[in-house]
Parts: sequence; C-alpha cells; structure tokens
Amino acid sequence: MDSQWDEAVVYRGGRLVVLGVAGSGKTRLIEQRFAWLVDHGVAPERIAVAAASPARAAALRASIEVDLGQAYEQLCIGSPVELAALILGADSLESLLGAGDRLAMLLERIDELSLAHHDFGGSASALLGRFVRRIDRLKEESIGAQEFAAWADALADDRQGPPEREFAEVYRSHEQMLADACARDQGDLLRDALKLVRSQPPRFEHALVDDGQELSFAAASLVAALAERDLTVTGDPHGALLRLRGAGAERMRSFAAAPGTRAIRLERNLRNPERVQCAARVILGESPSDTDSPPTLGDVRFWRCANRRAQAQTVASEIERLVSREQVEPGAIAVLVPSIVDDGQAVAVALEERAVAHRLVGEAAFFQRAEIRDVLAWLRLLVDPSDAAAVVRALAPGVPEAVPLWHGGARYGAPGPVRASADRADRAPAPAAIRSPGGCRAASAGPGTVQRACCLLRPPLSSGHRAGVRPLDRGRRRLRAARAGGARPHQRGRSPGGAARHGGRA
Repeated sequence: MDSQWDEAVVYRGGRLVVLGVAGSGKTRLIEQRFAWLVDHGVAPERIAVAAASPARAAALRASIEVDLGQAYEQLCIGSPVELAALILGADSLESLLGAGDRLAMLLERIDELSLAHHDFGGSASALLGRFVRRIDRLKEESIGAQEFAAWADALADDRQGPPEREFAEVYRSHEQMLADACARDQGDLLRDALKLVRSQPPRFEHALVDDGQELSFAAASLVAALAERDLTVTGDPHGALLRLRGAGAERMRSFAAAPGTRAIRLERNLRNPERVQCAARVILGESPSDTDSPPTLGDVRFWRCANRRAQAQTVASEIERLVSREQVEPGAIAVLVPSIVDDGQAVAVALEERAVAHRLVGEAAFFQRAEIRDVLAWLRLLVDPSDAAAVVRALAPGVPEAVPLWHGGARYGAPGPVRASADRADRAPAPAAIRSPGGCRAASAGPGTVQRACCLLRPPLSSGHRAGVRPLDRGRRRLRAARAGGARPHQRGRSPGGAARHGGRA
C-alpha cells in the first residue's frame, strides 16, 4: 500500500472520506481499520459496518471475522436495510413487503385507482410495476407521498401536470394499503430506523461505510447518523453501478461536505493495468498521468450511442464483424454490462438477430434457463392452481419446446419450429459470454432480480386467500376443456380436429 492508505487506517481525527478507484484497496482499508479500532480498545459491537448490498456485506463480514482475534457478542455488519432491521428489532422484518407483494396489492384494487392519464400498453401489471419502482426510488430519496403530492399540485395543467397528480394519488393509495395491512417496505424501514437513531443517544462509537457512492439519500442519512463524529466512508465518485449517472459523485461530495471531514485520495491502483487506468482517465475527461505508458497490445475505443438499443446494436455489429471477417472465436469475446436484466437482454436480442452464438452469465440469466423456468412454473401451480400461464408452461409436452422470454418468438403458443429453434439456441453451448461486473464482486447482477423470481413463489394477497376461499381453478378448467375437445394444452389457436382456426397449417 502507500502512505495515504496507512494514514487512513490509523486516522483519529473524526469523520473521514477516502476516495479511490476500483482496485485501490478501499474495501481492505475498511477491514484493516476495523481491526485497528478493536486493537485500540473499541468493542466490536460498538462498530457499525455498512456495505451497498447484502452480498457485499456478507463478503465483508467473512473477511472481518477471519481477521478478528477476540470474542464478540454480535457484529453489526450489513446493508443499510439490514442495519435498519437490526436497529428496529428482528420483528421489523416480519411486516416487510417486497415489490411483488405490493404489486399484487395494487392489482387487487386496480378498479379503485384513477389511471385515465396513463397508458396501460396492454399490461396493467407492467404499468403498476413501474409505479412501484418509482415509489421505491422516491422513498430512497426520502420523498414521501405528501411531499410528492404537493409538488404535483404545483404543476400547470399541461401534459405533465395531470399524469403526475394521478401518480400522486396512486402513491397515496399505496401508502394507505401498507398502513391497512400494518406492513412496511424498505423505504419505510430506513425512515423509521433513522427516526429512532436520531431520538436516542448514539449506539455506535464508529461507523465504517464501503462503496458509499452506491447509497441512496435515505441510506446515507442513516449510516451518517449511526456515529455522528467517527464516520469513515470509502467510495469511488465515478464508480456507481446502482445509482443514476452522476449520483455517486454527488453522494461522495455530500459526505465530504460535512463540517470537520478529512478527505484522502488513494492514487495507487493495485488491480488494473496501466492501459486500463489510462483509458478510464480519458473517458472521465482527466489528463493521463505522466506515469501512463502507451499501450503495447490491443487498443481502446469509445462509442457514444444515443440509447440502450443503439448501444446493443453497435456491440452486436462489432461482434459479428470480428466473428465473420476476422475469424475470431466467439469464446474469445466478452461483453461486460452493468445489468443482465436491462443491458444484457438488449445485447442478447441484438446477437439473436444476427444469429451469433452467445451465453448470458449471471443470476438473472440463471432464471431464464428453460429448465429453471419449468420448475418455477410447477412451483407457481402449487401455490396458485389458477395461474393459467403456469399451466401452459408446466404442461407443455417436453422441455425442448420451452421458449426463453428474450427470444423473438411469442411468449406462449409460438409455433413448434420457432420454439424448437429458440430452445436449441438457448441450450447450445454458446461460448460468447455476456457478463455483469456485479457477479465478480459477489453482488447481485441487478437490484430486485432474485426478489422478483422469489415473488413467484408467494401466494397472492387476494381477498379470496385471506378469507380462506379457494380461487376459481381456471387453469384446470381450460385443461379439461382442451382434453375433451382432443386438443393438446399447448396447441393454442387450433380447433379440436387439429386444423388452425386462423388460416394456419393443418
């Protein structure tokens, strides 16, 4: 390490902000500072450690436990939401509802919502899902329903005003439904924990925060309130993957702007070669340092694209050129994306259009595999036998006719050749990989990916379930009707005699 790193480990002056790029030793600094504080008489239970995600917090906990050479009662290490649950008590997690649960609650009362100024686009779930995600983002910035409604009421009656006021009513309904169910979401958990921390004497002597650029305003406010005087935050202002562009730099500036805060910058990079560092400085608008040596192998090019689709098409076109013209093996090409769910899917579709063999790598890609989707369909049927989509998926004759969502065919009922060819492309050992950098740090490929998949296993919060009334078994009725007519369950759009009703082949 270097002198700045050593100074940050043993710093005694109060609040400290350590800035450095990926690979400069920020996470290791948090681990060593924790050990140094314990060696100088601070009890491990009096040190709070926060990381941006549960996966990163688990990795940090494992490293600290290995280095810790004394007994302790409990280590307070976790994501901001986990620390909030620790502050409020274990019972606070019992009333926590995820995005899928809250979406189900809104769908139950969709007839009570005024949505005249919003386009459903053929799917009420998609529209309300966007509403839930927007509500979560507002709560991450500590903007409640009343504050948003006041802002929306001040808008003029133009194209923006009515839709925003309509969304404000949905926001109010969302909060009222949570109150009626005596439940919370993650935003409420952070808000309640912050109120409790501010109303009591400081519980911790020191607070250590890794990757502070990834924290939302609510999470940053909570970790800053845990130990008002002795707070150490490490982060890369330009390295925020979970936040909007520029939000990471603003978050680190807010930490450094607090009175009495010392800022230390780590200049040395222990992970990346000089070529990569030089390219990063150029794209950030910084001048290459005098120590940057010219690259000797390969080159670095930057593309500026108008949108996500244009970016995916440019990447796929370049890969097609490398494979077809320069005879580059697909396995020698890797595409790194911030999120498999968004950017990764766009690149996969563009590669499919060009018939380029590829493979998605990441947690989201796991849940898109045909066999995993089949298992989830059966589990959904165990929870809710009336799930017609799960019936079609689960009772289709044979796994080889399954179609992943990101293929170009129809989601259900695509013609057999389309399903078969799409499945062959899905199951072929295509070596070209599309990876998410989050997987390299034991972080989730995208926020909410596993949560959305697990929500499929939860029973819907319908009035019938709460009252103990079994819902109508629409899926089984359709299956019995199809069998009685001689049609297979997967042959949608065909008559009992086997001929297509809409001009298709017999």
